[in-house]
Amino acid sequence: MKKIFFLGQAPARPTSKHDIPGTYLHAWLHSIGFSDEIIKGYCSFYALTDNFPGATKNGHLAPTKQQISTHRPLLQKALFEIQPDIVVPVGKMAIAELLQAPYSLEETIGHTFHINPLGALPGEILCIPFSHPSGRNAWNHTHKDSVRRALQQLKDSSLLDA
Repeated sequence: MKKIFFLGQAPARPTSKHDIPGTYLHAWLHSIGFSDEIIKGYCSFYALTDNFPGATKNGHLAPTKQQISTHRPLLQKALFEIQPDIVVPVGKMAIAELLQAPYSLEETIGHTFHINPLGALPGEILCIPFSHPSGRNAWNHTHKDSVRRALQQLKDSSLLDA
């Protein structure tokens, strides 16, 4: 099993009902055969910033460029220490940060890339972008094939010898 580094937009609200980072992803990972033991042993969950950026009546605030920039050295350090085999940016902000361009979800979900995430590793690794897994994300409902393809890519890629 390969080491997988998930990168999302921001940590959950401090009063979140979810105790585990990446909780929404767990249902998707379970759907491709990842057990809780595999998730705990091979998956790392990080965010573009280390603090919850706040909320509005319609959802969470996006982290600012300054918050992302301030947190970037810690992410680079984590990537270097973990030395993942696969990086999975989750959501538009994380995808744009890792791919260094504002791609649409249609251009990224279900496609793979080879990148050196944040310039933190000695070489390029496989990047498999995911959309945000929340049930409230309408994109997932209208692009089910792309979501399935991304999940299958992760399943197929993670089980190969490193």
